[in-house]
Amino acid sequence: MRVVITGPAEADPEDIFDFIALDNVLAAIDYVVELRRKALGLGYFPRMYRLRRDLPGGNLRTVPAGSHLIVYRVLRARVEVLRFPHGAMDLARIFGAE
Repeated sequence: MRVVITGPAEADPEDIFDFIALDNVLAAIDYVVELRRKALGLGYFPRMYRLRRDLPGGNLRTVPAGSHLIVYRVLRARVEVLRFPHGAMDLARIFGAE
């Protein structure tokens, strides 16, 4: 299945890189490359990871990736990666749940 990384999700790795690179540029590169690799790999088994019924729409899934999560949804012909939030962030707030 094709994997599409949305606009907001494209910006997240840049911010993550900038933060990690303050201490270690090579570690930042490795981390961001691994995030993207894992996200693009979701096309192989997209329904394998946790379905988050507590988030709006009821069809979002999350998969851990280092200290972050990959938040995505499975549509008919593609997987949409929506964001790469830090694992400690409030996903309900990010995605507008009450």
